[in-house]
Formats: sequence, structure tokens, C-alpha cells
Amino acid sequence: MDFPSYYSASISAFSLGKSPYQPEQLNAILENNIRVWPYLYAPPSLLLFYPLSLFSFEKAHVVFLFFSHLLLISLFWLVPRALCYPNKEKKLNQFAVFLTFSTLITFGPVAWTLQLGQVNILLLFLLVVYWFFAKQEKYLIASVALGLSIILKTYPIVLLAPLIIIRRYKEVFGSLLVVGFFSLLSLPLLPNNSWTDWLVNVVPGGKYLATPKGLFHPGAEWNQSFNGFFSKLSLQSINLGGLLNANENLKFLIYFLALIFIVCLALTSFRIQTFRCQKFDRIFLVSLPTIFLIAPFSWDHHMVYLIPSIFLLLTCSFEMKPLFQLAYWLVCVAFFLLLSLENIPQFRFYAVLGIWFLTLVTAGSKRANLISELSN
Repeated sequence: MDFPSYYSASISAFSLGKSPYQPEQLNAILENNIRVWPYLYAPPSLLLFYPLSLFSFEKAHVVFLFFSHLLLISLFWLVPRALCYPNKEKKLNQFAVFLTFSTLITFGPVAWTLQLGQVNILLLFLLVVYWFFAKQEKYLIASVALGLSIILKTYPIVLLAPLIIIRRYKEVFGSLLVVGFFSLLSLPLLPNNSWTDWLVNVVPGGKYLATPKGLFHPGAEWNQSFNGFFSKLSLQSINLGGLLNANENLKFLIYFLALIFIVCLALTSFRIQTFRCQKFDRIFLVSLPTIFLIAPFSWDHHMVYLIPSIFLLLTCSFEMKPLFQLAYWLVCVAFFLLLSLENIPQFRFYAVLGIWFLTLVTAGSKRANLISELSN
């Protein structure tokens, strides 16, 4: 359960005035043998968790769950509008509402997020708010939402690269201002050694093949990123006699693959620049699985923020033979089911990889029509 980490970090920083990046300090806050995982998020993220320090653990947990469910309910309204805008066609919008409702209540990672007390629903909400308002060119709200998502999880900063390529400079500049503001605000409000502890104790553990202090090995079966995949291979090879040990060559391979994926995202962004289409939807489509795969740790419950990409794939149509369209949809549904089923974690990495490939092909294809483009 991850909620005790957020709560203990909040209490440590705002009630006790001590750095939350010392695992021993966090474990001493809660009693009743509650396991507290290390707090790994960047210091500015603590400002978002400040309200937790105002309650007891039990009350804070109830408030956190209520807030998560409230955000989930709001996504039933927000996602179809972000998905379809500017398409006004009634039947397509009704289909988007049905798809959103059925997916959010059946998608396994949503349930796992709520069960673990994770913040993925909040991250998904911020990304969808950004998606919706950026499409309407309401840059202030969009920039705040993107900036807060970067503060919360850091990885969405990858979105800035394709946004620069398609010349959405206002969102890039605005989101960086939000990140900078919260970073400066954290200096007087957090304990003096918070930033130092994070840079010394947490950041080195975020490298590929590294194990953060007090956390799982990156080769744990729940890590579905490239780092997790190759870490699993490394562990297996060690057990078989060291044929593929976790050495510098393997680490170089992971960094090289991550670079290739970022280059693919950049090249797709340049190609989309030449299209007369909803460029932003296509950028958003391919960016989310790219972020998921190149992150050092992408646990099963993090698959929640792949939902916008899954929606965009499932509602896409091609100017090709119906048989191809049917096969495309069946493959999308198959990958979605592989992500949702709880008892087969060994296939989830391949499902995410498959979704990334589909997003890359779809975003770069002039024959693909996203649901928002059908009326254009």
C-alpha cells in the first residue's frame, strides 16, 4: 500500500520539520506495523500532499480515497469531451461516453490504484485536463495541469519535447513556469535538507538497473518498463550462470533503446507537422506509452495513464478495407485485456510494447482518422 508513504512524508515535512527522504524517519511515524515505502517524488510534490498532514492517518486515508473516487467520477464527464473535441457528432460522442464508462470501471489498473492508495488517478486527471484545455488553446489551465503533473511524477516532462517540435511554445513555457514556481516555493516551506537528501538518496536510485533504497529490485515482476524487462533477464541470466549479467553493457543497451524511443517520438512529431489533422491528439497518443516504457519504474498500476492512448486507438478508423479495421480493433482489444487481467503479469510488458507500436503507426499514418478528426 502506497498511501502510508504519502502520509508519512507529509507529516515528516510539515509537522515534524524533518526530511521525508530518510526511510527510517518515515517508518517511525506510523504504528501498528504498517509498512511505509520510501518517498521518491521530487520535493515540490510534497506541497500537493500538505493537506494530509492536517488529519490523523485513518481520516487522511478516507479523505484521499474520497478524493480519488471523486476524480474518477469526473473523468466520466471529462474524457469523452477531450476525446471528441472538436467533433460535435452526437452518436460518436455517445459512443465515447460508453467507452469511457465501460473502460474505467473494468480496467484492472484502476482498481489496483485505488486498492494501493496510489496517485495515478490524480495524474490521469491532470493529464486529461491538460489534453482537454490544450485542444481548446486555453493555455493557462493547460499549462497549470501539465506543470502539476510534472511536479507529481516528473516523467510527463517528456511531453515537452514533441510540444516544442509542433510549436506549442506557450504550453511548454507555462508548464515550466509552474514547475519553477513550486520548486522555489518548496525551498522555504520544506525542511532545509529535503532537496539535498532527494538528490543524494533518491536520484541515484532512478538510474537503469539500480535499486532505490528500501524499494523492490527493478526486475520485480510488476515493473513493465524496459528497465524492468532487462532487469528480469539479468536476474534470470545470473541464476543460469551469468550469461547476461547486469553490467555496463546491458545498462548501455537500455539507455540506447530509451534514446531510440525518444527519437521515434521526435520523428513522429516532425511527420505530424506536415499533416492537416489534430496534431495534438496524435502527439498525446504516442507520448504516453513512450513515457511508460522509458521510465525506470513503471508498475502495473501506472498503466492507468495509458487510458487516453487506449481510447484514441479504439476510436480510430482507417481509410482501408473493413477487414484491416476489424483486425486493428481486435488487436487493440487483445492488448487492453492483457493489461487488465491480474494473473498474467508476464505478458503486460509485451502488451504495452504492442500498444506503443500501434500508437506510432496510427499517429504517423495519413489514412488514420482519430475520432476528433472525423468532422474535419
